Amino acid sequence: MFVQNLLHPPGVRPPLALWGGATNARGWAWEEKKTLMPSAGGSPFQLLDRYWRWWLAVLWLLVGGLMLADRWGAIHIFALGDTDDNMRMMQVRGLLSGQGWYDLAQHRLAGSNIHWSRLVDLPIAALKLLFTPLIGGRLAEQVAVAVAPLLPMLAAMAAV
Repeated sequence: MFVQNLLHPPGVRPPLALWGGATNARGWAWEEKKTLMPSAGGSPFQLLDRYWRWWLAVLWLLVGGLMLADRWGAIHIFALGDTDDNMRMMQVRGLLSGQGWYDLAQHRLAGSNIHWSRLVDLPIAALKLLFTPLIGGRLAEQVAVAVAPLLPMLAAMAAV
């Protein structure tokens, strides 16, 4: 209060108030913020704020579609990236054909145990089980290994 009285003693209007600016109940001036946004129409981002889940789904489908289109040649001939990807597919096949959850032995490798977690197998196995009755086993595997990496991307996009 002391500083305000020093700058603008009582009875003297602040300069902004003299020029037609807005003042509060005490007569002190403050600067009005001008904006290009219409106050009655709302924010242009209101549509984005209200339907962000739909926009996220559209963005995910667009980015996922671009990623799938980029790798379509490898997906079409089921050329997995490296031996680890092929071994992961063997683990999923073993799990779906009845191998136990904690039985990580790979009989194609002379019965050696694989140290990987089965949790990573779940999305691939679930997608394969979902699509096998609809499109057949071979194509279901292709769809599963193509779509499964996009699911964590969706979770990451939703978290941001």
